[in-house]
This record gives sequence, structure tokens and C-alpha cells, in this order.
Amino acid sequence: MASNTPYLDLYKKDPILDGGDTFNIQTMMNDNWDKIDAAHNTHLTNNMPHQFSNIETSKTYKFGFQVSSTGKPQIIYEEVV
Repeated sequence: MASNTPYLDLYKKDPILDGGDTFNIQTMMNDNWDKIDAAHNTHLTNNMPHQFSNIETSKTYKFGFQVSSTGKPQIIYEEVV
């Protein structure tokens, strides 16, 4: 029986149970590629797409990277409230 991946909701077939099904390019490939492309675009357009937690304070922060006006790389972060 077909299922979906937990994070990107990609469609996947079970080779044992679904092995006799007709291969559908739209469902089995193109729709998945569109989901991957959309997730990647969201990641690229968000300047702080990552998160980490401070185990001592139980606070969560989001962070990302940017280039300063002088061309130096910087790590930027802020608390998630």
C-alpha cells in the first residue's frame, strides 16, 4: 500500500504490495519534485530557516546566515516566542 513521507509528504509506493501498479509519472515523480522544489524555495527565502534549543534555559532560537555590508559572513539568530 502506498504511503507518504512524514516531513515533505512525498508519495511513495511499497514495492512488494504495489509492484503490479502502473507507473504514473505525474503522481510518482512530478508531484514529488514539485513538493521538494517548494520546500527548498521556502528554505532559501527564509533568512532564518533553522532552529536550536538551549537545554539550560529551555528557550528555542531560530538562526540563519547573512553577509554583512562589508562582505563578511554572519550568523544571525533570535528567540522564538
